[in-house]
Amino acid sequence: MLDMKMLFIINTVILLVLSIYMLFLYKKNSQNRAIKFITYFVVLYCLGFILFILRNQIPDFLSIVIANTFFALGSLCLYVTTRAIVGLDSKWQIRYWIPVLIIFVGFYIFTFIDFNSNMRALMYSVFALFYSLLDMWLFGFYTSSKFYTFDKISSIVFLVGAIIFLLRAIESRIIHIEAYYFNNVDLFLYLPNIYMLILNIWVISLVTYRIKN
Repeated sequence: MLDMKMLFIINTVILLVLSIYMLFLYKKNSQNRAIKFITYFVVLYCLGFILFILRNQIPDFLSIVIANTFFALGSLCLYVTTRAIVGLDSKWQIRYWIPVLIIFVGFYIFTFIDFNSNMRALMYSVFALFYSLLDMWLFGFYTSSKFYTFDKISSIVFLVGAIIFLLRAIESRIIHIEAYYFNNVDLFLYLPNIYMLILNIWVISLVTYRIKN
């Protein structure tokens, strides 16, 4: 079985390649809001993964607080992407900054004021659960007749994510989290990283099939 750090490295490499490709694609299709926000999602997650991998080599503020804030902001961009894909209003709303700010403040508090890895895991799990459910519902409720199969599979992909983050949220209070994150072997810490591999494959399929230039 792949260890935690190797999973992070694999996801980071995929995200890095996707980021380069998406930036070129966005440059040629800057008016396509789906391409715009999926590019933001990929780039933000790539930066977050890079900072996370550098944990214990760079300040915790960057590798924990900023990295997870990038993840939260990226997840919001993925939500906006989904809205654009299904034909709903996809403008960035001021209210979207509120959950990002909550993640930033919460991770700062539970890193520098009351160090608590389990609370950080709970916070992010609840956040990811909420937006996974939203993405699942959007693809399931606003299914395109032309892309029916893809949209239904997409809804299932986000349902899987929601289940994973629900289980992680439930277990987060009792999970033993090693100080050096990449030494962790708990299944509930592995699952979100395995899910990220699935999500990366989904993004590749989305860009090559569902999103039209």
